[in-house]
Amino acid sequence: MFLRICLFITCFLTLSSTGWAQSDESSGELSQKRSFFDIRNEGGNRYLKVLDELQSYETEDRMEQSMKSAVMTPIASFMAPNSVYDSLLSRVRHRFRSNDIKKAIEDEGIFDHERVRQELLERTSGQNLVMFNEHHYYPNHRILVESLLPRFAEAGFDYLALETLAPGADSLLNAGYPLTIESGFYLKDPHFANLIRTAKSLGFQFVAYENTDRTMDREEGQAANLYAATFGRDQSAKVLVLAGVDHILEVPTQRGKRWLGAVLKEDYDLDPFTINQHHLKYFKDMAEFTALVESTAFSDHVLTSVDMHLINNISPNNFGSDFTFKNTYGQRVQVSLFLADEKSEQFGYNQLIPYDSHLVDTGEMTSYSLPERDMHLVVYNKEGNVLEERSINR
Repeated sequence: MFLRICLFITCFLTLSSTGWAQSDESSGELSQKRSFFDIRNEGGNRYLKVLDELQSYETEDRMEQSMKSAVMTPIASFMAPNSVYDSLLSRVRHRFRSNDIKKAIEDEGIFDHERVRQELLERTSGQNLVMFNEHHYYPNHRILVESLLPRFAEAGFDYLALETLAPGADSLLNAGYPLTIESGFYLKDPHFANLIRTAKSLGFQFVAYENTDRTMDREEGQAANLYAATFGRDQSAKVLVLAGVDHILEVPTQRGKRWLGAVLKEDYDLDPFTINQHHLKYFKDMAEFTALVESTAFSDHVLTSVDMHLINNISPNNFGSDFTFKNTYGQRVQVSLFLADEKSEQFGYNQLIPYDSHLVDTGEMTSYSLPERDMHLVVYNKEGNVLEERSINR
């Protein structure tokens, strides 16, 4: 039950940031009680404030409690790793794992991390449309894609299409503006923001393709927007897509549902090369870092609806550290590090997305791996107030 609710909320979070989901106010029904989404949307980049308000939110039944947890999980992930995030994730893990799937992974999988990277790059370099998916609760899905961006750029990929980009955010990014809290909900994850920063430095053109036309099927609207912004005006385009969960599936479901990948294939004669980071995530303990498996190793309909499956066990903690911070405030705090050169008269730190952000309990030490750029440290308490602010010169 909780897993189904999580999937519903994940979809709603995306749609509510693009205008698909109507608020109580827009339907004329004013509610005295602030909703989960009101709290989420009002928090900006003060993730601890949002998390604390959600934790304190009184629920009326088990269903509402499950919905609350589902809204909290992405917020906690923006400061991952932390104990709140780990606890929330533990509630959505499958207890059942197919022995047939496990054996197929053991028999057919590539488990060496460098071999996985090399195989991915070799299989995708000659393609003109590559689609990764991600589960919106897992920053490591974004970290892996970011790590591959330089090689995709070398292979001639020039467009990066992101489901989470808000309408118009692509034009602002392409014009040189920085990422802000208005750019898209999941882009508030510092790791997703760093993916955007890396892509900008490599010259990618961004594409926001979410469908905002309620008269259209969502997948068909996404496909029309994606095609119009890329192949429709540039037949030589090479496009990299990062979409949510099932949107990359190339084959209609057994009930006839066509996801974005299938619509592109059937209606636009585009055969995407699809890499699924989602459906084997409950087998993550089988890989130290990553594992790659051809979809032909499986018989399950969903598992054969993509080209390859990727088990992604990467963690931000894998990358070392060169800056540490100890919490001496006697309370849990959010410690965020911003890129100093992104601040301007137009955009203050309250509007920008941190380069990294951690949830730090009293007395705990946290560490960061920093780029060779000047940084700005801000410490927030659970009320969202600034406890400390200082520059870090590199």
